[in-house]
Amino acid sequence: MGSELVIGSMEASEVLKPSQSYTARMVEAINGMLLDMYPAVAGKDYEYRRRC
Repeated sequence: MGSELVIGSMEASEVLKPSQSYTARMVEAINGMLLDMYPAVAGKDYEYRRRC
């Protein structure tokens, strides 16, 4: 007998393969880091431009 995976009401497009979910998590983490860095870089740029 073969085993079956019952997904229920989920669409096929909602099911991510392991490599896709890893990539999605990685992109989300990098995006979060970039959003955290943006204010710091903008602040340094502002200070630099005020001095010049």
